[in-house]
Amino acid sequence: MNAIEGVTSDPGTPGIKGDSTQWNGVLGLSHAAGQAGVAGVNEDSGNGLYGRGTGNGVWGHGFSDANAIGVVGVSDHNDGVRGNASTVGKSGVTGVHDGAQGQGVWGQADNGTESSGSARSAQESTAGRTTAREYGESH
Repeated sequence: MNAIEGVTSDPGTPGIKGDSTQWNGVLGLSHAAGQAGVAGVNEDSGNGLYGRGTGNGVWGHGFSDANAIGVVGVSDHNDGVRGNASTVGKSGVTGVHDGAQGQGVWGQADNGTESSGSARSAQESTAGRTTAREYGESH
């Protein structure tokens, strides 16, 4: 069976487009160990994969393997995962653990500081340091 391939050099025109009013626009399914259902690669200066939605922009769910992680970020030259928020009262990164004996956010550094933070107002900065001291964590 031949693979479907789309190629274009026209600006603003996708190589392949999927559109649906009832389900996923594009579905990728792989039965090969260690391979992705959908892979995004950009060999210039853009994103390998981009998600935008009225719900979550990107969502990951690791479910069948005890070591499966919902979302993994790896970088050879910058932060592995980064979160930005501009809404009042919201966080750039939030970690929630709703089971027994776990952490909402956990950090490890083999050669450095496992956690750090800064706040622009004195009130926020004091609250962050107090919380870190109360739980015996370094800040």
